[in-house]
Amino acid sequence: MQAPKLKPRFKFQGHKDTVEDVAFNPFTEMELCSVGDDKTLLFWDSRAGTAPVLKVKNNKACFNKGERSWRKWGTGHR
Repeated sequence: MQAPKLKPRFKFQGHKDTVEDVAFNPFTEMELCSVGDDKTLLFWDSRAGTAPVLKVKNNKACFNKGERSWRKWGTGHR
């Protein structure tokens, strides 16, 4: 028996280099953020499409994995 083939629901595009980490918003499954070797933190909301809704470039604070708090980034979710 062959396993069914799955297709992606969304294909998010925005980074110019390798994506190193992804974190999902614990308050809603529709929002996530990603950080890449392009030194950019991107926020995504699948309800808004497949382009990032916010870009934070060259911000060293973004790249501390211990600081992945949605409240810290001010997304409005509490």
